[in-house]
Amino acid sequence: MAARMEAARDYGGGVTASVVVTCLIAASCGLIFGYDIGVTGLQTFVIDNITTTRHLHLLHHNNIPCRRLHRRIHPPPHPSAIRHRHRVRLRHRIYRRVTSPHPSTVATPPHPSAAAVAGASISRCRYRPCREERKEGRSGRERLRLNKSHKDARVVCGGVTQMQSFLTEFFPEVVKGMRGAKRDAYCRYDNQALTAFTSSLYIAGALASLVASRVTRMVGRQAIMLTGGALFLAGSAFNAGAVNIAMLIIGRILLGVGVGFTTQAAPLYLAETAPARWRGAFTAAYHSFLVVGTVAATAANYFTDRIPGWGWRVSLGLAAVPATVIVVGALFVPDTPASLVLRGHTEKARASLQRVRGADADVDAEFKDIVRAVEEARRNDEGAFRRLCGRGYRHYLVMVVAIPTFFDLTGMVVVAVFSPVLFRTLGFNSQKAILASIVLTLVNLCAVVVSSFSVDRVGRRFLFLAGGTAMLLCQVAVAWILADHLGRSHAAAKMAKSYAAGVVALMCVYTASLGLSWGPLKWVVPSEIYPVEVRSAGQALGLSISLTLSFAQTQVFVSMLCAMKYAIFLFYAGWVLAMTAFIALFLPETKGVPLESMRAVWAKHWYWKRFANKDAKLYAQVNCL
Repeated sequence: MAARMEAARDYGGGVTASVVVTCLIAASCGLIFGYDIGVTGLQTFVIDNITTTRHLHLLHHNNIPCRRLHRRIHPPPHPSAIRHRHRVRLRHRIYRRVTSPHPSTVATPPHPSAAAVAGASISRCRYRPCREERKEGRSGRERLRLNKSHKDARVVCGGVTQMQSFLTEFFPEVVKGMRGAKRDAYCRYDNQALTAFTSSLYIAGALASLVASRVTRMVGRQAIMLTGGALFLAGSAFNAGAVNIAMLIIGRILLGVGVGFTTQAAPLYLAETAPARWRGAFTAAYHSFLVVGTVAATAANYFTDRIPGWGWRVSLGLAAVPATVIVVGALFVPDTPASLVLRGHTEKARASLQRVRGADADVDAEFKDIVRAVEEARRNDEGAFRRLCGRGYRHYLVMVVAIPTFFDLTGMVVVAVFSPVLFRTLGFNSQKAILASIVLTLVNLCAVVVSSFSVDRVGRRFLFLAGGTAMLLCQVAVAWILADHLGRSHAAAKMAKSYAAGVVALMCVYTASLGLSWGPLKWVVPSEIYPVEVRSAGQALGLSISLTLSFAQTQVFVSMLCAMKYAIFLFYAGWVLAMTAFIALFLPETKGVPLESMRAVWAKHWYWKRFANKDAKLYAQVNCL
């Protein structure tokens, strides 16, 4: 039986130039999703760092009225008596700070800098202690540094949602909110209006993926990728030329539909086209392109952020580049053999299979299995979502829900949001912090590349378990360091640079672990485990769950971070422990198994066989193996 199983796993044919080019074009669909993630960014404003982490230093050689500056940072109470008393206290506090030099800076010669406060005007200093401090040239205990390219509020990580010109034109209330930022470093990202705009793409993508699962049966996966790329191209044009919020919303909807279409079709296209022996590597290429798109968007933001007034239009307009790549590439790739057989184009399907497997490859056995699987799927053509809820498909339904849910609970969002604080604590200015975020993304990209080359050698389960264990240890260690050195109730204490560097190193290890395991395998495993009759429905439902959870998490995460503080890492560590145990117990190894023989894997699993064996046809398949 082992020999027959091995024979069933190897249909013949290897990695040809045709399959490489075809799969790379399909995998490039990840570019648009990654670019959108990188170009929108996160709401990580740094104006409140003056009162939190103390790495923006206060009032040295500045021309901003001290009273005006502190009204923006510390809004006084409404009653006039309390307001007057508050201003008097602030003046005395500032005077004590700036007139007591730091021991390490007494002999330091003065250097020019200014205050980077949103909306602050450059004028003569009106407060005598500050004017005297400027004359004496003292560096003081705290200095406020000016980024050379901006006099506005600077941000930690790049994205059009942090560009001053974009916010001023479309979200002026956000700029006002920046001036009254909260003191608590854990709560400094709380701005739900702009977050709702950013995350609206996820809802559009979730609905579009469900529609794409139906349309795929009629037009094929290649047409879905082409349509998704064209819609994303149109959305980028709307956003780049937006003159009001309505155009922005229309553009975001088009972008979301484009992401939903391509993300539903591309992983399945890769799984159905790639040889079974190397299916994991080719499918993981989708995630590699997604990370490349994120790096490209972050780099674009880094340079366009320096363009005053219209830099955000360039960032949004550059989304047309990956969209064009997808549209042009999709015109030259054939549809998958399974999709062609499902639509009745048997001869085209055989020609397509021969093309990707090589002219000399024997494709008879593989083609017969594809036709047999599609014939069974045709008998169940209606009600794919309903079939997923049946007892015989219980194992597929569990994976449809579990894998995207666990992926969104790995804690990647807390790392993405909280890492800028640590970069700033290490002394990075705004532009260097953007570069640091690019470095973190490059770590992720390197890990994904390593995962692509190892997933078909060591298997899916090993990467899941190894990556989950490493992520768990990193999150627990980060929670302990933050609780002990940044504070439990109010994050106003400054973390020592050595500990901040240790936390950044742990985050790099966490990012690498995620890139080795859940990052690419989120796309690999769901695209290969479903039978053809529910494959599109399962992929669409899983993608909808993932995008909906991403939307919900972006809405509630800021409040969770503000309430739970360092314990947010322990919250996600608990989920990582649960998902690692789930993989160890309930996910069978699918390395090297052809899609048409995947039912046999479930039938032999210690738990899922009680559901998989309900199908009478499955008994015949298991016996023939």
